[in-house]
Amino acid sequence: LLVVMGGLFIARGGHNVLEPAHLGKAVITGPHMDNFREETALLLNAGALRQVDGCDELETALTELLGSADRRRTQELVARQTLAPFTPILETYVNAVMAHCQRL
Repeated sequence: LLVVMGGLFIARGGHNVLEPAHLGKAVITGPHMDNFREETALLLNAGALRQVDGCDELETALTELLGSADRRRTQELVARQTLAPFTPILETYVNAVMAHCQRL
């Protein structure tokens, strides 16, 4: 249904939100996105990502997205549309990550 990038609630630089967004998932992230500022800004500006500051905001975001299929689908659609111009790059990256995971 959706992806919560949970490691983003501690100051470690963040995780790449492009993979789940590219796969058409509604994504919620925490405030610590230092290593992925441009990616986060791209998705936030488009309305394709929810960024929350803490547990209270996470609860609200989860309630809203899980409680409204339309809202979730809209975020998923916007994510796919926003990343569509980058599809060749993202597919190469995602395929490389998946190939590595299959070897583990």
